[in-house]
Amino acid sequence: MKNKRPLAFSNEEPASLTKLEYFTAMAMQGLLSNPSYNNIANTKNIANSSIVFAKATLEALEKEAKNG
Repeated sequence: MKNKRPLAFSNEEPASLTKLEYFTAMAMQGLLSNPSYNNIANTKNIANSSIVFAKATLEALEKEAKNG
């Protein structure tokens, strides 16, 4: 079955990440690299925050593309 979601690296199918997965990973990397982030023990919070940031980024990019 083909992945119908937009891929971050489309020339690397089938092992490619979706844009959401890629931006989530980047957001998580940023959160985990912040030494002042004191909620590191709460992995569920980190994962959820990463997804929220990634979705907001994708929404902003879509809005920018439409308004061009």
